[in-house]
Amino acid sequence: MIHEKNIPYLLSLAMLLVALAWATGVAAQLQISLGAPSQQKDTTKPPVILPPSAIKPYKDVVRKEYTSKKGLFSVHQFKDTVYFEIPDALLGQDVMVINRLTKAPAGHGMYAGEQVDGKTIFFERGKDSSIRIRYDLVINDADPGSAIYKAVQKSSNSPVVAIFPIKAYGQNSAVIDVSRFLKEKNFMNSVDPNTDLSKNTTVTAMKDFMIESIRAYPINVEIAISKTVDSRSPLLPAGTPATFETNTSFIALPEKPMQRRFSTSAWAILLICYTNLAMTSKKPSDVIL
Repeated sequence: MIHEKNIPYLLSLAMLLVALAWATGVAAQLQISLGAPSQQKDTTKPPVILPPSAIKPYKDVVRKEYTSKKGLFSVHQFKDTVYFEIPDALLGQDVMVINRLTKAPAGHGMYAGEQVDGKTIFFERGKDSSIRIRYDLVINDADPGSAIYKAVQKSSNSPVVAIFPIKAYGQNSAVIDVSRFLKEKNFMNSVDPNTDLSKNTTVTAMKDFMIESIRAYPINVEIAISKTVDSRSPLLPAGTPATFETNTSFIALPEKPMQRRFSTSAWAILLICYTNLAMTSKKPSDVIL
């Protein structure tokens, strides 16, 4: 039997238990709403995230909206994206790259049609699923059948000027993204520092690159790019911009090079020469390329 004096105490205890139970339920609901971890094990697999440089199927890279032009190497373009598709047969083969003015700014000493630079390059496939471009610089050489040939080759390493990750493989070819490369200062947009155009402009600070046209043919590819520099011409006010357009020609050279000619005093102009270290004479011989 409950004594009357204990009734207030029991009522207070009951109210305390009710309040505690209510607070526990609210806390549990808050924990669930705040994202508390579920006791059930998550059996769903996380999504597979491919690295940006992952090689994709050809049809996922060169899609149907691209305009393709086939030639020495294929060029695929869609808006600002440009892909080169380099065939395996072109790897290691010398390609002449010639830059000529197609539109020249007035008052800078050069005119449309004049050559502003030239290089010889070749493509090669890297061991890391990449395509590399090297300059073919011939300074020293030797007969492949001579004992010194290997030593000369190891001491005449051609410089790498660009590396592109392979985006996809075609049929005996590799696709690379050159979109950014075409709008940078490199051999495609270079101007020889000895030209009047270089002397009368700040060609080291090119900007506003724009691809004007791309054409492809069986033994050459032609790409026209416009760019803007600051003029230094005495005929124009200081700070005046100068915009010009160059056409870059990729021209395949013969797989079997022509016979080189030895230099003699009869030659009034010596264009390019290298030293043949395998000659049997007392001193190396200069040879015109």
